[in-house]
Amino acid sequence: MTPTNAAPPSPAHRSSFEIETLTAQDASRTTVEHVAGVLAEAFATDPFTTGLLPGDSDGHAARLSVKFVRMIRSMLAEGSDGLPCGAVDVAVDPADGSVLGVALWERPGHSDPTWRDQLSRVPTYVRTHGARAWDALRTTAACDRARPSEDHWYLTELGTTPAARGRGVGSGLVKHRIAHARQQGVGVYLESSTRDNVPFYEKLGFEEVETIGTKGTNDLTAMWQKD
Repeated sequence: MTPTNAAPPSPAHRSSFEIETLTAQDASRTTVEHVAGVLAEAFATDPFTTGLLPGDSDGHAARLSVKFVRMIRSMLAEGSDGLPCGAVDVAVDPADGSVLGVALWERPGHSDPTWRDQLSRVPTYVRTHGARAWDALRTTAACDRARPSEDHWYLTELGTTPAARGRGVGSGLVKHRIAHARQQGVGVYLESSTRDNVPFYEKLGFEEVETIGTKGTNDLTAMWQKD
């Protein structure tokens, strides 16, 4: 999902961008919180996301920051094989070092969450979603069930800043990880949270797989890419 709620930058500001992949070694608490904040601001007005948040719109970004900090730390944590559980790709403006966009990915080797995994989600979901936590947990469970059995990179979140508009940041982040997937011979999977974003992903080679029914918000479109 790539929020598009700001005017495009002027041509003078449409510079190139660089993509960096965070590691546990270089991701300080400040870095993680900043990257999480970029995602939180991007999703604070997203209809799918806000449909699973309490009614206080002024606190949406703060609530989402808690969730995204946890997700980023989970991606950077080592799995049982000693490798990071996922990837945190960050698009950076080389002119000033500002973050233009963020993509969170789970790496191939996904397995269905155990009851311990599901239980560990509860505190963060309660802090983020409040009274809507049960709907959010059931929606996440529906997404887990829809995941392909074939190895794949899974795009869990994609968000950009207003300064990224018109610069191809969102597509650049997705293409960056698709290139890795092709080298590994695996697919790429995502859920589009709005029908408006489906054409964006189709241009990147994704095809619709199914509609995932959710609880308390709009349904998701599952999409798959393997070429």
